[in-house]
Amino acid sequence: MSMSIIVLRPTNPLSRAPNADLFSHARFAEELRANGATVDVREDAPSSDDGKGFLLVFSSEPPSWVLSLPDELRLATLERVVLLHCYRAPAMLDNLEEWEVAAGIEDLTYQLWESPTNGGTGYGIAGRREAVAAISGKMASAVFTSEHYCIYGSSTSHSLSQALVEYLAALGGIRSGEFA
Repeated sequence: MSMSIIVLRPTNPLSRAPNADLFSHARFAEELRANGATVDVREDAPSSDDGKGFLLVFSSEPPSWVLSLPDELRLATLERVVLLHCYRAPAMLDNLEEWEVAAGIEDLTYQLWESPTNGGTGYGIAGRREAVAAISGKMASAVFTSEHYCIYGSSTSHSLSQALVEYLAALGGIRSGEFA
């Protein structure tokens, strides 16, 4: 199954460090590609959405342009959104339940991945329970779970990018009926 990811690069010139962010986004996109995903890096704008790929957003909430879409289109788009830089659990899980997005990654997890030692291990991703079960992920304890989401660890993925590609492939397969 071919999986498409669109990394939405923030257009805010006041972001924490625009040049560092550009490097980080490009590096993350390259690692996602190395793990088998088709990845495009585009500006965070409505014209960047192809209507098919997962949208990686460097924020703790969906972009305003997604939230302003008509109801049916907004819900379908939110199902493809991955929020990076989320708050820590349980606040992250509350946000994911509110937005009904594909997944979220804790800000601390992303910062560890950005560090020179590339310390990410795959924990810190919160995903939909059915997709976590499909990849035989190890769900965290009850405080790190909610009705539809859980923070999980993967026994087969050893990096943040590898775990995210594995998870999104499973979620895409479930939604397309491939893993019914």
